[in-house]
Amino acid sequence: MSQATPITDAERKLRTVRYVRHPGPWHQPVPMENSLLAFVYDVPYFGACGVFPPIHLLNLELRRGGSQGGMSPGATWEPFELSPEEYRDLIEAVRTVPVESLRGRARYAHLAFTFDPAFDGPPETYPVRREPKRWDKHIPADYEAYVEWSGAVCAKHRERWHAELKRAGFLREGPPSTDLVPETAIDYEEVFRRGGRNLGDEGFTLFKCPSCGRVYLIDYEVYTVYLDAEDLSKRSDADPSLPRCVECRYEFRAAEPVIGPKADLKFGVTWADLSDSPWNWIAGREHEGG
Repeated sequence: MSQATPITDAERKLRTVRYVRHPGPWHQPVPMENSLLAFVYDVPYFGACGVFPPIHLLNLELRRGGSQGGMSPGATWEPFELSPEEYRDLIEAVRTVPVESLRGRARYAHLAFTFDPAFDGPPETYPVRREPKRWDKHIPADYEAYVEWSGAVCAKHRERWHAELKRAGFLREGPPSTDLVPETAIDYEEVFRRGGRNLGDEGFTLFKCPSCGRVYLIDYEVYTVYLDAEDLSKRSDADPSLPRCVECRYEFRAAEPVIGPKADLKFGVTWADLSDSPWNWIAGREHEGG
């Protein structure tokens, strides 16, 4: 744990957590040891739109042991849970420790967590509810409560949270999100029907060659690239690096991610790109956003 910023008494009271950072595709995992406070700010997508979870949902998340993140950053740990006393100490630290003091040790210490007790009870008491998604049937039963909570919280707080991130300089303006084909728009059932099933627990997204514009599908769970939209048996291993573009022989650099939050926009696939591609069957705007 870095000692560049002095650790306060409120943080010092908390347990130490050992875990593994997963930076994303083509980057090696990093073993970490942090205070519980720095840990919750280092886990991607922890909480919901800047709101900290109540104890029963926090423990549900901690017992799951995290995720490697697929094409996005992740974090994994040995499952554990907090006692009511530990939770109270953690809340006190969240409220009193300046979030900027954590930025050398935690990836997402942008703004301090806030609290909304209107969402601390059962879902039927929430002031707003999340919209059902087409993938809800795949949510593990023991995780439904957390998904319901996070979706409802963001339905209320998303616009405020994004506005605060922008004012603080942590959310950059980019092209309209509707220009790029989101991962949620991919029709998994059609991919499977055409023979694209891989090893189970597939995670699909699209990228393109920045030289010639050829579109590719990748299963980021096992780093497999699908080379031909008309024959999904034609695949290539993308670990440790992507193959050359089959059309123009462009050489993808191992140090330059083509998917995930650190990928350059030149690798992004727009709806116009997809429309002009043999992959135009793989996604539709009716699937966008779930």
